[in-house]
Amino acid sequence: MSDTMSEKEVYRCPLCGYKFTEDNVDKCSLCPMAKACDLIMCPNCSYEFPKSNKKERKAR
Repeated sequence: MSDTMSEKEVYRCPLCGYKFTEDNVDKCSLCPMAKACDLIMCPNCSYEFPKSNKKERKAR
């Protein structure tokens, strides 16, 4: 049995600390920039922040 959280990229909200995968996020369906947008929204507090790659997160 595999753990889905470990297979997918896990994000941590910088505002509230909530951990989630992109599957837990509702897409901004009404926004015309949704496909090209590099922001991700926390499903817990609705804070939007830029996605960063793993190298950027390790440097923090």
